[in-house]
Amino acid sequence: MFGKDVKDDDIFRAAMQRYHFLSMKDFMGISIEEIEKNGQPVEVAAKSQNVLQEYFSSRDYIKPDGEQRFLIHDPVTS
Repeated sequence: MFGKDVKDDDIFRAAMQRYHFLSMKDFMGISIEEIEKNGQPVEVAAKSQNVLQEYFSSRDYIKPDGEQRFLIHDPVTS
């Protein structure tokens, strides 16, 4: 971190989706129990769509035709 070597006992915070958090044992070899030894995990968002919904619900003047970075296609209603 910032030019320093990482030590085995260093503790880091990381943000990830719930799916990756729950399967961390499979791809990183770290159990949830081991993570909980260093502090209680906090779920910020269960999926990326929730983050987008929160963003759009807090904005009054979103113009979809002028804001082309976020396009959501719902195959059920389309």
